[in-house]
Formats: sequence, structure tokens, C-alpha cells
Amino acid sequence: MALVPSMEASSNELQVFASSVGLGDCVDALEKKLRNASHVMYDAREIEIKNEALVESLPELQHLMHDAEEVLDEIDYFRMRAELDGADEEMLDVIHKCPQDSEIDGDVSEQGGSNLLVPEIGHAIVRAVPRAELDMGEISSQIWEISRPLDGLADAIQKALKLEPDCIVLAKQDEDQKRPLTTPYLTEAKIFGRDDERDKIIEVLTGDACRNLTLSVLPIFGNGGIGKTTLVQYVCSDSRIQTYFDITIWICVSLNFDIARITKQMLECVTGTDQGGGANLDHLQEMLQGELKDSRVLLVLDDMWDVKEKNEWARLIAPLSADKKGKGSVVLVTTRNRLVADTIYTLPQIELNPLKEEDFWNCFRAYAFGKEKGDKKLHDIGREIAKRLKGYPLAAKSVGGLLRKNVSSERWKRILDNKAWVSHQDKDGIVAILKISYDYLPLHLRRCFSYCSLFPKGYLIYAEDLVYLWISQGFVYPASDNRRLEEVGSEYLDDLVNLGFFDKVAKERTDIHYLIHDLMHDLAQDVSSKDCFTMDCPQLQPVPSTIRHLSIIATAQYSEFEKDMIELNRWQTKKLKSLMIFGSLGTTFVTCFQSVSDMLRNLRTLRLSGVEDDGDILSSFGHCIHLRYLRATKQEYDKQNPWLVRYDRHFPKELCRLYRLQFLNVGVNCYLSNLAKSFSNLVNLRHFICHEENHSQISEVGKLASLQELHQFKVRNDPNFHITQLGSLFELDSLCIFGLENLETKEEANSARLLDREQLRSLRLSWDASGMSDNTDIDKEILEGLQPHVSLNHLRISGYRSVAPPAWLGEASALIHLQSIYLEDCKHLRTLPPFVLLKSEVLTHSLEELVINEVDDLERWVVLEIKGCPKLKDHPLPCNLSAQTVFPLLNHFIIHNCPLLMPLPPLPLGPKVMRMAIINVGSPSYQCFQYNQFKSVPYYKTLLLDGKDKLRTPDGLLALQNLGALYEVSFVGCSNLTWFSWVEAFQQLKMLKKLNFQDCSNLLSIPAAPEDQDYRNSHELPCVEKLAIVSCCIRGNQLAHLLSLLPSLSCLELEDCPRAEDDECMLLIPPGPLTSLKEICIENCVNLSCGSSEGLKQLISLEKLRIGFKFISSLMPDEMEEDGHSLGQSILLPSSLKELVLDSVNHKLLSLSSLTSLKNLGIIDSPDLETLDLHSCTELEEIGLHECGALSYVRGLHTCIHLRSIEVFDSLLFWSAWSHALQELERVDHDLFPQLERIWTDDLSLLTTASCKYLMSLKRLGFYACEDDGHDNSTIDEPNVDEPNEAFLFLTSLEELEFNSYNKFDSLPAALHLPSVKKLAIKSCKSIKSLEKLGLPPSLEELHISGCGSLQSLPSKLNYLPSLKKLEIISCPCILSLQEQCLPASLEELVIESCQNLLSLPDETHHLSSLNKLEIKSCPGIKSLPESGLPPALREFWVWDCREELKRQCKNIRNIRRMSQMTELFPTEMEIENA
Repeated sequence: MALVPSMEASSNELQVFASSVGLGDCVDALEKKLRNASHVMYDAREIEIKNEALVESLPELQHLMHDAEEVLDEIDYFRMRAELDGADEEMLDVIHKCPQDSEIDGDVSEQGGSNLLVPEIGHAIVRAVPRAELDMGEISSQIWEISRPLDGLADAIQKALKLEPDCIVLAKQDEDQKRPLTTPYLTEAKIFGRDDERDKIIEVLTGDACRNLTLSVLPIFGNGGIGKTTLVQYVCSDSRIQTYFDITIWICVSLNFDIARITKQMLECVTGTDQGGGANLDHLQEMLQGELKDSRVLLVLDDMWDVKEKNEWARLIAPLSADKKGKGSVVLVTTRNRLVADTIYTLPQIELNPLKEEDFWNCFRAYAFGKEKGDKKLHDIGREIAKRLKGYPLAAKSVGGLLRKNVSSERWKRILDNKAWVSHQDKDGIVAILKISYDYLPLHLRRCFSYCSLFPKGYLIYAEDLVYLWISQGFVYPASDNRRLEEVGSEYLDDLVNLGFFDKVAKERTDIHYLIHDLMHDLAQDVSSKDCFTMDCPQLQPVPSTIRHLSIIATAQYSEFEKDMIELNRWQTKKLKSLMIFGSLGTTFVTCFQSVSDMLRNLRTLRLSGVEDDGDILSSFGHCIHLRYLRATKQEYDKQNPWLVRYDRHFPKELCRLYRLQFLNVGVNCYLSNLAKSFSNLVNLRHFICHEENHSQISEVGKLASLQELHQFKVRNDPNFHITQLGSLFELDSLCIFGLENLETKEEANSARLLDREQLRSLRLSWDASGMSDNTDIDKEILEGLQPHVSLNHLRISGYRSVAPPAWLGEASALIHLQSIYLEDCKHLRTLPPFVLLKSEVLTHSLEELVINEVDDLERWVVLEIKGCPKLKDHPLPCNLSAQTVFPLLNHFIIHNCPLLMPLPPLPLGPKVMRMAIINVGSPSYQCFQYNQFKSVPYYKTLLLDGKDKLRTPDGLLALQNLGALYEVSFVGCSNLTWFSWVEAFQQLKMLKKLNFQDCSNLLSIPAAPEDQDYRNSHELPCVEKLAIVSCCIRGNQLAHLLSLLPSLSCLELEDCPRAEDDECMLLIPPGPLTSLKEICIENCVNLSCGSSEGLKQLISLEKLRIGFKFISSLMPDEMEEDGHSLGQSILLPSSLKELVLDSVNHKLLSLSSLTSLKNLGIIDSPDLETLDLHSCTELEEIGLHECGALSYVRGLHTCIHLRSIEVFDSLLFWSAWSHALQELERVDHDLFPQLERIWTDDLSLLTTASCKYLMSLKRLGFYACEDDGHDNSTIDEPNVDEPNEAFLFLTSLEELEFNSYNKFDSLPAALHLPSVKKLAIKSCKSIKSLEKLGLPPSLEELHISGCGSLQSLPSKLNYLPSLKKLEIISCPCILSLQEQCLPASLEELVIESCQNLLSLPDETHHLSSLNKLEIKSCPGIKSLPESGLPPALREFWVWDCREELKRQCKNIRNIRRMSQMTELFPTEMEIENA
């Protein structure tokens, strides 16, 4: 426990001040007692205490220590104020002296009236919040109330614990004895959802990667309870492992990593005899090595928590690695600690994730129900509980066992509501298991983790914000090497991530946030229950008296939050050290909060998000003299981004009294007006997060010696803003200096002392071109004087007008840690720093990014990113230069619009390049060269070459040694590229999976050149799985040869590929190698045919096929055409086929009866097809028919019992054929098409009684007319509206109905007798004028009307639809008013878009009590909101492209999420580029 003064102020300074005001002895005595209590508390937390009375005393001591810290902190606050106010001895004379230390141990004399440290003149200033004053009587009383019980209780606890060094038994050392030992034998009857992981591990253990090595190490890491041990038991019990390894050793390591103990247990496991306790480690290892000689060993080290040092690990496994003959031995390690895995692995680690939802439900159900089935209600409750457990198998076992004791819905519901598994005390329960991890943490990490219980579940926490909160509470201890507290706190967070307490959700350079797993959050709440408390509104619960940290979650539905804040006055809020409020807080909140602000004066941390105010709320905190952290922002997540709109707030002077404040965050887009001159009194401020322009307005910024970011400092002639102000800011990490044109000499620049800034990592130096003289030599002198420290990582120089860089950027530069350089608008610069020319042992190892913009006269360059340098010609890279030597860390290489640039050396420039784009440069071989590696999918590396005629071979173009892991290659427009000239290069790309060619006309069309005659002896490309050839002329024999080189090919795509003039263009699939082929797509290859008499039947793994034209005819058997009607044989395709699309079938008869696995069938543009045979297509699920106008007969429909979806367009005879076929099948016993749920068609003739009575399972029905495609849809001109009404009666399961693009359709059926329909959509029916008479079903939940250009009114009586939740009205220009429209109270979402002539919203809108989202877009006629106001439940209000009057009204709306005027929130492309 660190004392506040010792962390933040010199203890000597506090003593001097305390003595000067008569508090010296008091403070000295209290500090000693606090220090003694801190030692007692620290030691007590590290041991196991069984005395319950003693356990209950520890929180009491902790609270006394908190009180003592606050008193010392308050005195130190007034010390600082006296310094800043320039207090003299006359001021101090007015203070009554505090009783001496002797009085503290005895009685306190009666105190007189309040005596103030600051003279009365200070009261002449009127403030919104009274200025805090030091009340000597109150301070004396507090010291007396704290001192005696603090000292007495600490001594009593110390005696009770008998804290002598010989008697301390650390709980961690004793924990091993309490943890159950594990064995290699499965204890579960069935393992759920881990088959894939088991097979993957077995594949690794028995594969070539391990077999060829003496010893491999495979770590498996994950949180406690995730199933690591069970998975490894599952692996060890597999026969493949038992037969592969000669010896299996299982050791449960647990917390105590003791080499001698583990070695002894290994030996006992192998020999089966007790080794006693006398042998030393060397003897044990020698014996073990002899026992394992010539054996293939699997060593399992289960539940390993730590590795003391890497050499200790090497020593442990030495007996296994010494045996060179026993190749293939493996150490399999399970651990909760990612750092352990990172330390010991030789094989890629396996992170074990929670079970998938359905696997976990099966696991949970087995434990909860046993052999009982349970009713639906129990299953529903069980699924809700299962979702809370987040896929942890141990949680399924623990909670399932708890539920199984009493299988009743009432008890289960009670357990669900109360989260009973958290308080369940079973030692093998999930929270108990996770708590073992918590108990293992050192004290500082326990405090940091438990504090996070204040955040809502599922909350994304930014790393910086979390570390700032920890620092504000004193949880982060200063490092012995003087590193910043922020760095130490970040290490704490990394430790908690590695130990599984946090998940890192995303990782970007500027955006890292973390998430606490739900079960870990439960644990945090459990272990912090005496200190931390969360009130989840709307139920505002009383705060227990022991609580020091409080969070309140104000949900959007909770409207009484502001009122109930007053209730805080009745609780002991004076003890609070933290208050966090999450949610949307309206303007009335500010007033209500001010009413309780006096009760919060001892806060160290105040965090408010979602605050809508103009700065008034900030004035409420001026008296919170202990405050370290203050955040009051509009957005919850407010990282800098280009679409956040600036808004203004008033800055209250009261904040300048918070001398202890370290972190002030008002939001990155919040500009504080009237920033007070006294802002520099915040001398402890470390981070000021606001609109960056505010940084330039801080007067006397040099006083803020702890400040770490200064995003704008504008040099002025005013002494308060002169560059000398920077001379004392030694803690700066990031600095931007503008206005350098106002400096005249190098000496002025030297006064900034940038060379002494060891902490500075990012520096920007900027000149304003409009205010500069013609003397460019001054610029160079100024820049010479601004030389930064060698630790600088990022440098940006703007507007520099000299022709040469400064000497400190020359060849002798000491900036060895520089990672990025930005040079922009340096128009006179002729030479750049010669980084690339330097030897590998010098400066370039850290350089990651060099960006140059608008450097017109540049003649030589060394860059990683260069844009818009039209005169750039030369580069210093010789073609034989090793890119790996010059750019060992390069990962980002961009060149745009440098058309004169000479050809580059082979690319990519370095082995770690992740992104490369070379566009519009002077290369004769290519127009565009792009290379990408995706962070989210690290193995996916792609290369795109948009070539020119001169691109023939890879010579001089590719650095193949840097492309070993390339996953996909695409060539575009390489007209002279041939397969023969590139095949050797492809063979060097060992990981290549995908090959794509487009517009490469000679790829497979010309005979091999003399030098390529041995192409037939080419080696295989064993990894290629996909080949795509588009718009490339091909020869059948060359294509066949290419396919023979691809034994792993699973996907072949050919599109728009003409044949060579002298070639028959037959595709002959090689018979042997392509057994892996699963997908073929041949589109618009009109001359390509199959060259085998067996068709494609030999492709026994083929699952997807799309073909057309001549290729289909080559697959038709001769018997199919006899007398025009015979269907003797099916098409020549393999029975494995699951998806088939046929384009342009020019036969009358088509039999697919051999395709017994077919699931999806599509037939397109086949006007000659008359008969389709589907006999034996028993697995068919989807049918799509487009432009099959003659199709009038379908056989075998009754076999398609799994049919789920049908699409029929421009096939006008199909539905009559359908109806006829079904009528013939009425005698069939079973229900026809019991799974058919979706039909989408353009033919209303479906709506007949004869057709619909077989569609009782149909759920989704859509009619899309396609009237603008040139086809004659005569059946829709005059529909019979009576027949559909009768047909609808049979569609008893229909839930969604849509009418789309019926331009000639002027009405809908008057009554839609559809009892189950929930969603109705009417789209682009331009002739419909009214829906007033449309009778809608009462079950309707969503109504969508769009593109109905003639529609003048909505359906009447919408208010009679009790279930309607969503109404969308889009692009209906003839709707003028909704005034008379009655909408139902059930409506939750209303969208009105592109109704140009609509003048107003319905007057009764405020009566829509359930409406929570309202969206208005492109409705220029709407001038204002309804006079009666908006609905009370509204939480989202979106306004785009509407009138200014409406926009102004929107700005005044509070308590809801709103967006007005889209154009302001989304920047232009130029703005994004600049950002």
C-alpha cells in the first residue's frame, strides 16, 4: 500500500509545510502509523487466514488506511495551493496550530471555530462552487479519529498473525496441496465439441514436423475451466497416440515449477517405483535419460503456471532432447499463462477457445438433465443459463450439477435471475476454479482486476483509459528503473491478458481495447464485493457502507435516473473514491448531479460518459480536491477519427483548483472555450484529452511539468507562449510545434531543449508558408537547433523551405530508433536523408515508414511511401542490393504517381512487407504492382500484377526469396505472359494456393518456345487449390497439361476464354491426379467441350458445377435424344454433385436422375427445354429456373421431399406443369414438400387453389415482375383478384409476403386472408394509387412500402394492427400528409425516406408509447417536429438530408442517440486522405 504523498509529492515538502502550519508532529505520527499498517496489510494478504474474526478485521483496517491517506492528501493539497498562490508568512499566521503529537495519543482539546489557510481576500471572488478551505479544527478531529484505532488495530492484527519471518506460510506455496492432481485417463463419459481440436493436435504430434525432430514442444493455453486437461486426456486416450508413442508420461505441474520434483515424478512414472527423496537432480536426470533411450516419448505437463527462467526449462527437458535416436518425442503443455506458451513453444501454440453454442448446449444439457428430457420451458431457461456461461465446459459441469439437484422451472428461473453459480461454493465450481487464478495474482494485479468490476458486462475498455484509472487510484507502483507509471500500468494489463483475465478484442496501432469475459466479470464482482458496487438501473439499490468505488449503469429505458441521484445524499458517499456513470445523460442530469456533488468531495476518480451539456457540469467538481481522474464526454468511445464533429463547451475556472488532477478528458472533439490562464495551475496534469486546438491555448504551459502530450504548441512572441516554455516539459511523449516561422535564431530553437527529451517519441515541426521570409537558410538553422533525442520514433516535418535536410538527419545521424518520417510540403528539398545507402549495421533497422508528399524538385529518394513526386527519376537501390539487408523491418511500401521513376529492383523490398502498392511509375513491365498481407488472416498473402506487353518472365521483377509464404497470385493484362516462362517461378512459391489469370491472351494459346520445350517435364505445384482463367485464349492440350501439374486442385474457373484458331478446344481432365477437384465453373466458353466419352463422371469428388453451351451437349448421352422423348440415360455427371447450374441447355429433354446427392439446381436461358426429369434427386433442396419458357413437364417431383426453395422467372408454363404434376400425385400417402418454405417468382398464376393447397408449409412468398427486362409478362396484366383471395386461405404458415415491380398492377387483393403473416412488402408498384381498402392481417409486425410513385395514402386502420412494430415508407412522392393517419401504439420503429412532398409527421406521434427509433431521410418538405412532441420511449432519432429548421430542432433533443445532417458527419475523400 503506497502512501499518496510519497508517490506524488516529496515527503519532505509535506513535512516542511505541515510544520509551518503547526501540523508537523501530527502528520509525522500519522505517516508512521499508516506505513506500519501498510506493511501489516500487505503481509496479511499474502497468507492464508482461517480465523474468521481476524478476516473481518482486515477490511476495517483497510478503510482506516483509506481515511488516513485522504487526510494526508488534503493537507498536501493545501501545500500545493499555498505554493501556487504565493502564500507568505502573514497568511500562515492566521492559522491556529494543530495539537502536538502528544495530544493525539491523549485527549483532543476543544476546537474553536473554523480557521482558514487562505486569507479572506480569497472570498471576494464569486464562484459557482465555494472554494475549498483547510479547516484546522476539522483536520485535527480527523487525525484524532483515525490515528488511535489505526495504530491499535494494526498492532492487534500483527500480534494475532504472529508475523515473524519463520512463521509466514504463503498461501501460494500451500495452494499446490489443495489442487486436485490430474491423470491421463478420461473422467468424462462423453466429450462434446472437441473432435476437431483433438484431430488437429494428433495430426501435429504424429506429422512430419515432429517426426523429423528429436524433441518438439506444443503448448495449449486458455483460461481455467476451458477444458485444456480434458482435451489432452482425450488426445492421450486415442489409439493413434497410444500406438505412435512408446512411452507416455503425465505430470501435473500446477503452481510449483520445481525441476527436481518434476524429474523425480517423470522417473517414477516410467519405472513404476518410488525414487525416495535423497537423489540429487543430476543423478535423477541421468537415470531418466537411460530409461527413455531410443524411445519416442510423449511428455504431458499439465496445468503449468510459470517457468522461472528459460534455462530452467531447457534443463528440465534435457533428458528428452539428449537422445538423438528417439526422434519424434513431444512435450505437450497445458497452461493458463500465455507467457509460458511464448517461452517454451517450438510448434505453433494452440489457444483453446470456448465451445461453440450448440456443442456447449449439448454438453450443458447432459449435465443438467441427465437421462431426463425436460419440457420446453426448462429447455428455454436452460439455454438462457447456458448463454451466460460462455462455452466453458467446466461451467456446464458445475452449473449443470447445481440445476440437476432439483429439475423444476421455478428453481431454474430463480438461479437464472440471481446468477446463483457465482455464489455457489462448490470447490470444483467455475467461479471457484477461476478464483484460483485470481488468488495466484500478486497483490497489485488483484487490485487492478477487481476494480474492473465497475464496468458493465461486455464493455470495451481502451487500454489507455484503464491504465489512467488504475494510476488515479494508486494501484500502479513506481518502477525502480524510473519508467513512467503508464508503462508500468500497461505491463500490468499485459500480464492480466496473458493470464486470461482480459481478452484483447482488437489490435491496431491507435486503437487497442479489451474485454472482460462474462465469467471473469462475475469473478471480479465476487472478489471486490466489499469495495466495489454496481447499480444497474432502473432499480437504484442502497450502497453498502463499506463501498469505496461505485458505478451506475443508466439504461436507455430508465427515465427516473436523474431524480434518484438525489438518493445518493442519504448514503455514505463521503467515503467514495470512485464514481462511474455509464449511459445517456440528459441536460437535467447536470442540475441533479450538482445537488449531490458536495457529497462527492473525496473522489479520486469521476467518469461520466454520454453527457449532454455546455460545460455546466464541469463547474460542479471544483471542490473535489482529491480528484485525479475526471472524464465527462459525450461519446463512450471517442478515439480520434475524421467523422467526429467538433462541439464547444464552456471551461469553468473552478477546475483550475484541482491541483491533484492527473487526467482530464472532455472528449477529443470537444473544444473548451475561454480556457483560463490559471489552467497551468494543474501542475500534476499528465494527460489532457480535448480538441487539439485547446493545447495551443494553454498559457505558461511550461508549468505542466508532468504533461505527456502537447498536440499543438504555436510559437508566439508572447512570453507565455514562447518556445522557451517547452524547456521544462521533460515528460513529453508527443509534441507538435507550429509557427516555427516566428523563430529567428538557432539559439531560440535550442531553448526548447528537444535534445534532452528522453521520453519524446513523436515530434512534428511545422512552418506556415504564408508567413515566411525568402531567407530559407534560417529554416535550416532553426531545424538544426530543434534536434531531438536519439530515442525519437516518429518525425514529421511540414513547410520546410531549405534545399537540404539538417545535419542530424544526415549519414552520421544518431536517430537509430526512428521508425517513421513524414516530409510534406517541403517544396525546395532536393536531397533526402540517405538512410537506405547506410550499411545494415548502422541506422536503418528501426525505420518502418517514410512518407513524402508534394516534394516537387526531389532528385534522389529513399522511401517507404512516396506520393505525387512527378519529377522524381532516380533511386539509389542497385538491382543486386539485398532488400533484406536494407529493409529488415519494412512492412509498408507505397509509390503513387511518379511516372518518371526508373525501374525498381525486384519486389517486395524486404521479408516482412505486409502492404505494397506501386501505381503509375516508370516501369516497362507493369502498371500496378500490389502485395497485401491481412492482419486478421496472417497466412493470406496476395500479389496482383497489372502488366504491360513487356512483362514476359519474372526475371528482375520478383524477389522470390521474400515471397515464400505467398497465398494467391493474380495476373491482369499480361498479354505476352505464357505459362511456360513462369512455371519455375511458381514452383518456388511453396505455399501458393490460388492462381488467377485475366486478359493474358498468350497464357495457354501459343506453342512452347524452343527454350521452353521441356515444359512437359515440369514439376507439380502441390499446394495450388484454385485456378481461375478469365478472358485468356486457350488450347485444350495445354490446359490439360496444366491441370495435370495441380494434384491438389479443388476449384477450376474458366470464363470468356476463346479457343485458339487451330485447336478443337476440348477439355480433357487428367484421369488420376484430380481426385481432389470439388468445384468447376465454366462460363461463356462457347467453344469448349468435354473430350471424354465418360463426361465428368470420373471426378468422384466434384460437388459444384456450372457449365453451358457446347460443354453441356458434350455431356449428353446419345440415348437421350432418341425420338425426341426417350430419357434412357442421365447426363454424364458424377453422383457426388451437390450444386449444379446449367446455362443455355439446347435440348428438349434433360434427365438428372443419376444425381442422387444434388441439393441445388439452377437452369438459365434454356428456351428449348421442355421436359425435366428429377427422379432419384431425393436430396434436392433448391430449384432455380430462369428463362425456360417451354418447360411444361417435370417428372419425379414426388421424390424431392427435402425441397425448401423455388425460384421461377420467365418460365410461364412451369406453374401449370407444377399444378398438373401435383394433382397426379394426390394419391401419395405422405405430405408433399413438407419443408418447402420459400417461393420467389414473377408469375401470379401460382395463386390458384390447385397450386396453393400443396404449399401449407410455405413461409416466404415473393412476386417480382421484372417488367423492364423486355419480356412479355402477359399473365400479370389483368390478374384475377378473387382467385388469389381463395388461394391465400391455404397458405396457413406464410410469414412474409412481397409484391415487387408490378407496374401495371393497380390494386392488391382486397383482403389478405393470411393468419400468420408477419411481414408485408410492397415495392415499385408504380400504378397503385391507394391501399386504403387493403385489409391487412392482425398478425402483421412489419409493413414496408417503397417506390410506389402513384400511391397517395397508406392502408386505413393501421391502428387496428395490434402487433405492428415497424413501418417503412420510402420513395412515395405522392403522399402529401400523414396527419390523418392513425398508427398503432405497438409501433417501435418508423422510417420515412425520399417522400419529397410530405409536409409533416403525424400529430399523434407522441402517443406512440413504444416507438424507440425514428428515421427521416431526404424529406425536404418536413419543416419541424410535431408540436405535441416526440414519443417518451424514443432513443434513436436519425435525420439525413432535411431542412435546416428541422436540423436546428434536432440539436436541442436530449437523452436519445441522434444524427442530423449526414453530410456533416461523413467527411469527403479529400478529408479522409488528409486525416
